[in-house]
Amino acid sequence: NKDLMNKLSAFSNDFKVTGAWPPTPGIHVEGSCHDTGICVDITPSYSDVTSLNKLAKELSNAGLGYMQFECNTTSCCSSYQSGNFLGYDLSGIPCKVNGTGIHFHVQMP
Repeated sequence: NKDLMNKLSAFSNDFKVTGAWPPTPGIHVEGSCHDTGICVDITPSYSDVTSLNKLAKELSNAGLGYMQFECNTTSCCSSYQSGNFLGYDLSGIPCKVNGTGIHFHVQMP
């Protein structure tokens, strides 16, 4: 989706798209937003707390339709949902357990 890519390209944060279109086979369910190109999975290029915080803030301010944090373990989401994940309060952003590692899932409305 061109609007989604324009929003992401305006970020000052160094990040990488780890899941877009076409969707990674076996990772995303058929019929998901990845099939239509209106969502992406992204991670900061650097795994430090500052990079994660900066990316979360930019995503929150970007005017995207939906955002969730995704972890690869239940304990990761539990830590996240406690409101203090890696030293940053990401409460209010839902967390989902999946097998693809720590990243943000964002999509257009």
